[in-house]
Amino acid sequence: MNQKIRKSVFSIERDRTLVLMFLAIVGIWFGFAWYLKRNYFDASAETAGQLGDTFGVINSLFSALAFAGLFYTIRLQKKELHETKLEFRLQNQTLQRQNFENTFFNLIQSRKDVIYYLESAKYDASYQSGEDHLDQIAHNLKAYLPDALNLQGKQITQTELEQFNSLIPSKSIDPYIRSLNKVLQYVQENTANEKDRLFYNSIISSKLLTDEAILLSYYVLLGGADLETRGRIDYMLKSNT
Repeated sequence: MNQKIRKSVFSIERDRTLVLMFLAIVGIWFGFAWYLKRNYFDASAETAGQLGDTFGVINSLFSALAFAGLFYTIRLQKKELHETKLEFRLQNQTLQRQNFENTFFNLIQSRKDVIYYLESAKYDASYQSGEDHLDQIAHNLKAYLPDALNLQGKQITQTELEQFNSLIPSKSIDPYIRSLNKVLQYVQENTANEKDRLFYNSIISSKLLTDEAILLSYYVLLGGADLETRGRIDYMLKSNT
């Protein structure tokens, strides 16, 4: 909207300047004609010769004014073209951001769908929902493994790794991790600076359930998935801290 207003003001100023230039030229022409009529209407041959020389000067003056008007018009057009290019560039940046965010939120929705359709283990003769299943896994991890915060800088024993693997069914966790990593990788590859990367990771982190965040913390600390995936998840978990 601001671009349109500036462009409109610029166009009005340009038109006003051109009108003033035209009126000035016409005024000079009429003023000179009046001057000739008053002083040279019944002129002698000598005076007429001087008058002819004067007409030559006036013709040169009009030619110079015409050239100046052409030069000024070209400058105005150049400036307007520059502003148009700038407006197109801003529109293109806005469109790119909109396309990025549309894909980003679609991937987040896709991740929710994956959670909804998780294949859960059977507890108490009934199948759980995807979210309840993740909560159950996180609960089991908290019950059988040390607190995630206390694992920092400590050696993870083989027994703890075996417990970790037994408590997280691969059929459940693998699709979940893949869908999450897909969103994180998209943000990593399509953000131009650290500020944007941190902002969109914080959006993902804010949508995690409490037990979901606990599950992912254990997953990173105990060496789940590949190094790049763990790095992206760890960055996302810390984005709100």
